Amino acid sequence: MKLVKGRRKASPPGRSGIDRLHDDALHLVLEQLFPYDLDDLLMVSRVCRRLYLEAVPWIYRHVKIDFSMRSHIRLLSRLAQGGTEIPRYIRMVRILPTNEWDTQELANLYTFFSKLTHLEELLWNNVASIPPFLLAILCVKLPKARLNLQASALGTLPLFRGFDNHLAMHQLTRFSLFRLDLTVSLLEFKIHLVNLIVGSPALSTFDIVIDSMEASADCPNLTYSMLRRKLPQLKRLRLSAPEPIFRPEELALWGLQAGWDELKYLTLGCESELAVFIGMVPKLHCLKLAPRYFRNSQLLEQDLDTELGAPLGPVQKLEYSARVGDVNGLVPWYLLKKMSDTVEELDIAHFAFSGRSPEFDPPTEDDVRRIRALCPYLHTLALDVRFDKGNIRQHVLDELALFEDPITLKIYLHRPNMKDRNWSRSDALDCYFAWKSMIKVRRARNLPITSTRRVDFKVVRPWEKLEEEYMDVDFFCQLEEGSDRHGEVYFPYATSTYHCTPERQNLMSQLSADGLKKLRKQLYKQKAGRFLMRRSREVMKTNVTLEAVEKQRQRNEYNKRAEAAFGTGFTLYDKCACSWTLDVNYARCSHAEIQDLFPPQCPSRMKRKHEREELCTWCRTGDRSLGLSSGGSEDGESGDESDEDENDLGRRETENGVGAQCPADIGRIDVGSSGGEGKGGIIWAEIKWSEDGDEKNDTKDPGMARVGRPGSKAVTPIQSPHRKGSCTYMALKRRLSSIAASTKHTKKPRCR
Repeated sequence: MKLVKGRRKASPPGRSGIDRLHDDALHLVLEQLFPYDLDDLLMVSRVCRRLYLEAVPWIYRHVKIDFSMRSHIRLLSRLAQGGTEIPRYIRMVRILPTNEWDTQELANLYTFFSKLTHLEELLWNNVASIPPFLLAILCVKLPKARLNLQASALGTLPLFRGFDNHLAMHQLTRFSLFRLDLTVSLLEFKIHLVNLIVGSPALSTFDIVIDSMEASADCPNLTYSMLRRKLPQLKRLRLSAPEPIFRPEELALWGLQAGWDELKYLTLGCESELAVFIGMVPKLHCLKLAPRYFRNSQLLEQDLDTELGAPLGPVQKLEYSARVGDVNGLVPWYLLKKMSDTVEELDIAHFAFSGRSPEFDPPTEDDVRRIRALCPYLHTLALDVRFDKGNIRQHVLDELALFEDPITLKIYLHRPNMKDRNWSRSDALDCYFAWKSMIKVRRARNLPITSTRRVDFKVVRPWEKLEEEYMDVDFFCQLEEGSDRHGEVYFPYATSTYHCTPERQNLMSQLSADGLKKLRKQLYKQKAGRFLMRRSREVMKTNVTLEAVEKQRQRNEYNKRAEAAFGTGFTLYDKCACSWTLDVNYARCSHAEIQDLFPPQCPSRMKRKHEREELCTWCRTGDRSLGLSSGGSEDGESGDESDEDENDLGRRETENGVGAQCPADIGRIDVGSSGGEGKGGIIWAEIKWSEDGDEKNDTKDPGMARVGRPGSKAVTPIQSPHRKGSCTYMALKRRLSSIAASTKHTKKPRCR
């Protein structure tokens, strides 16, 4: 049988590790990755085809369409095309419309929503006017989808046209109008608003914030319209307007229908409206009051006193921002008396203003002492502290220091007549001294100081500059965890991007979550190091970290000890490790101690770009200590009887008056010695550097060297000793220690 030659059939490739995984396992992995970082999810989808197919449902799970961006409009047209299965993966759609609609955009929007089969939530932003065909699709094809409307304008269409009485209002869960300029009459606006409330039984969040509105004689009463159906049970309610929108009878009727039984967050712009909620909010967690106009609180205080127990429920967070000049004061004492056993967070600060800084009397030390007595479980306190000519009121800080741990203090710094002012280094210094004074008060009274105590500082500025970062602090102080020294202060700047440069903001936007955390930690250390070294004599042009500050402190301690013990010195300039001086007696130091004092950097790795010179320095040793002097002259004298300063290594005078300066960047050190027993031995070091970093000697005579200033043409030849070698810093250390111990030199250093 004859074998026929042919190609061998290729065997199928083996299955990889990913192919052997079950679909449910990959589904769980992508499910954990989806809520945290979409970029990582996109990178995973590019690994292989199977991961791409598994990641597509998660990539398109949440879709955002902004009609002011062309890329989003192209995405909408692609999703509206036939043959794609992406719409069935979408669970949430966020729409940001504009006031003007295009016919093609409306057609693509209708086609896109017609393909959705598993939509769970629709977020509609910017304009409070939804096209009628979308409402029809929601109530007919997607009856289980939630409708969330957040807007800051009513749109060009008539107010809530086809919206307030539509069947799709049964799916409305949130209705929010923020910073609205109401141009229609209050009666017309309120009629549509009440119809919306009555027709939305699933409504849980209701926010109305109106900046300006037309003045009206009286608020219309629409209780008869609210009796038609059962009103929704809210979890969040926010009412803030120049004039009350709802009458007390209407709010009371809403509460009688169990409308406030599930209420947890309440924000009001009028104190008189709070009387309606007394005894009707059993689950209230957060209460915020920001009165826009003055009201007498005596009637409200009487209503609170008549109610037993907790009239406003177990409130844990209280925010009160009184108007400047309010006769009732800046602290709501009548509320704290009823919430003293439950309140844990108290905010009575005025963090924003328009124009000049408000001139008001901040809480005094008596107020702080009273707050500490009324609220024993307080762990967060925010208040105003006024600066008078750069000085913080010390009595207020002393009372703040007596709060029990754990606690976080948020101090808002006000300066009188301050206009359009940013934070500065002086503000950081004032905050630092305020923190230190609080620590001293606790130590004086033997109170514990733990890392759970933190103080945040924020400089109050106009609202135009605080609008994007009003939640971020400018500085904060906290004890460093794991510190060896008691009371070590960790005082970095805050992480707000308001003060970052555009380049740093671009870098931070490109980093992942872990990379951003590492960058912030690095910035913390650098800024803290610069803050601690601001009064240093040297100008630190590089980024200084806390480790560099600690090393500099240790070197200064070495220098002080050496200066106190010995009279002679050895000066070495090493730019890589900063300028520092070592004053030691090598006859009394061990070899290990000398190695610890010298910098570990190898000088052969350092380069100098623009200069190329050679420098020969001479030094001599005495019977008891090692001294350094100028060495040699043109006629070959060794310089033993020179009258120059023995402590000057870097500078010397030549015959033509040119002084030689020890270079900052050195490339190589050549060491030799001369002398014998009973005489002053001569140590010399030939320091070389070159542009390309090569270790070579330009002098033709190995017994000659040159002295000169880097960059100068005047060079004086000097006769070198009879022994010569080449070594690095470690060899130089060993050589110096051996000569200091004994003037007799018997061994030549090993060359490299």
